[in-house]
Amino acid sequence: MSYPTKYTRQYDYVSYQNGNPNRPLPAGQIHADLNQVALSTKEIVDFLNTSLRSDGAVMNGAIGFDQLAANLRAITGDPAAIDQLLNEAGQSAADAAASASASAVSAAASAASATSASGAATNSSNSATAASGSATNASASAAAAGTSATAAASSATAAAASATVVAGNQYAFDTSTSMADPGTGILRFNNATLSSVTAIAMSALTAASGYPNIRSFISTWGASNDPVKGQIAIRKIGAPATFAQFNVTAVVTDNTTWEQVTVAYVAGSGTFSASDSLSVQFTRSGDTGMDASLIPNHLSGLTLSTAGSSATFSVAMGAANDSTNVDFLKLASAYSKTTSAWAVGSGNGALDTGAIAANTWYHAYLIKRPDTGVVDVLISLSATSPTMPANYTLFRRIGSMKTNGSSQWIKFIQVGDEFILDAPVADQSAVALSASSLYTLASVPTGVNVRANFISNYQSNTAGSYMLVQSPLVTSQTINSPSGNLTNYVPVVSTPSVLKESILTNTSGQVRAVSNGVGTITWTVVTTGWIDSRGK
Repeated sequence: MSYPTKYTRQYDYVSYQNGNPNRPLPAGQIHADLNQVALSTKEIVDFLNTSLRSDGAVMNGAIGFDQLAANLRAITGDPAAIDQLLNEAGQSAADAAASASASAVSAAASAASATSASGAATNSSNSATAASGSATNASASAAAAGTSATAAASSATAAAASATVVAGNQYAFDTSTSMADPGTGILRFNNATLSSVTAIAMSALTAASGYPNIRSFISTWGASNDPVKGQIAIRKIGAPATFAQFNVTAVVTDNTTWEQVTVAYVAGSGTFSASDSLSVQFTRSGDTGMDASLIPNHLSGLTLSTAGSSATFSVAMGAANDSTNVDFLKLASAYSKTTSAWAVGSGNGALDTGAIAANTWYHAYLIKRPDTGVVDVLISLSATSPTMPANYTLFRRIGSMKTNGSSQWIKFIQVGDEFILDAPVADQSAVALSASSLYTLASVPTGVNVRANFISNYQSNTAGSYMLVQSPLVTSQTINSPSGNLTNYVPVVSTPSVLKESILTNTSGQVRAVSNGVGTITWTVVTTGWIDSRGK
């Protein structure tokens, strides 16, 4: 059987990764290299199987009789080996006779030759003894070869295991939680509990051969303008079931010899120990389509709706800047929420705190958790400062809704910024009107300024009676001053003056009204809805 094929790596993955930090390793090259590893390993195993037993000894029958030295074969009585030794001895005797004839001139020389011949005979005996020793040494060498073969098999197995390691930059783990230079090729967390890790300290030099410097690469991990800059996957080499996954949530802090990466835990399993060999991979998030600050107060979609007499409401898909115009909040699909306590996810509760109340205005918010990018919906009594769930820090009010006497939603229709009550409500009914006063329209939201849409019904038992309705956001005005500054007029006795009006309210849902005091006056207000710009 021929010798196994020696494995040679076909591709420089480290150079590729450094040159292409935002691209995955070439799968085709990895596949080809792994095939070569598998082929070389198989040939090694097959080769060793022909010469070694499973206990490490030389395989039975692996050494043939013809592979033994002539001395050993002669001991067993092999005729060919005996003939070979006799021939060698005869040749020695012939040589000795020639030496005796040649030294006939000198007796002393002849004697010396005789002595030499005797020595040769002694050497022949010694050779036989040496041959026996060689056989013993051969047996020991065979045993040593078996041990070496076993070690080679173990090395091949280890090489095959190494070939399955996840691609990435190599580091060694340090159990210290100090955010300082961890040392060449070392990585550490700022907390011993994986789920509590919020920062990672990494050497600018990896633990790979030659300690490549990837400082410039790590420094780009926070470059995306998305709140989630990318993801880091850390796996234990040789035990990939031990891993940790983190989101990168901020710009990387460059400390020249080491980098500090701000992260949020996503998932993990197992425990990392001191000096564990790690594979670290980073995947960058793409930039968001727009910067929220470019379109101040932007809001689109996010239409509210409810069937009425129900604890459930819905929010259409849409997007908006947060209330500070720092970030962008996007609801990728329609959401439904209930009046129960808030829980993340569509179909769950939305109330920020306490229990839902009857006949009460609530404000709906889009909220976001920056560390994970999760967007959800919340309702609150507050029109400006909802009680936010843990880790949710961004919000935007998207509308307001009112409960009925059963603590269920009153039905309305929303079209853009306009909210239309399914059933108009008489918020003021035949009230006596004289001096300037504020009047509450209970069917429009409180806590915010909206444009109340209502039907104003004005009556007087005296002709020439008129009134003025205005926004309380401005100072009280004198009716019909300047001339024409009025909203309703009674030209005929006891004939009502009816007018559709749209007046901007104060945060208590009020408008201001005054009459000229002519006759007995009554005023009725039927609210049909409101217009809410929702911060745009």
